[in-house]
Amino acid sequence: PPRVTTREMRNTLKTGAGYTHYIPGLRGPLDFGGNGSSSSDLPMHPWVLGLVLGDGATKQPGTIASSREDIQDTINLLAGFGYPAEERRDFKIAAQNLKRVWGVGPKRIPEEYFWASAEDRLLLVQGLFDSDGSVDPSGAYRFYNTNKDIIEGLVRLLRSLGLVPTVYTRKPRQRKGVYGKESWYVQVRSSTL
Repeated sequence: PPRVTTREMRNTLKTGAGYTHYIPGLRGPLDFGGNGSSSSDLPMHPWVLGLVLGDGATKQPGTIASSREDIQDTINLLAGFGYPAEERRDFKIAAQNLKRVWGVGPKRIPEEYFWASAEDRLLLVQGLFDSDGSVDPSGAYRFYNTNKDIIEGLVRLLRSLGLVPTVYTRKPRQRKGVYGKESWYVQVRSSTL
């Protein structure tokens, strides 16, 4: 590529069509040279962990919230990954063999998952989006949460997969006269999720 001085960049930075200079993103996921853990080395299947971090009860990781239309598919997926599950009342799922893997305190992504294989990192991201995510009208994926540790962990995972996430703050919502917690959402455009 041609070399451009800083002064030339400044003079040509923005045109009527938008920005003319940018730093390209990664061309794909980071490869840890075979040092990444595989699903069998991790304490919980990555997709299941994403689901638990998003929709699992903090004090009872075996209890997972669901929607009416997704409950049977979620039960089937959990069983397929080795976590037999059954429906409980109020659209809750009781899953067996789930344990708290994020240590003491609020939910967070355990460190070993950041160094797992690209396939397992993607599965964890997909579990998170399957729990608390949506797709906006433009086709971008969005993940919503009130836990800043999970938001920061998701951003770290997405970047390690070669994606460019953007984080937005959402003002607390008022319900029945009471304001909820501050929350965030991560937006990312991708054809791989």
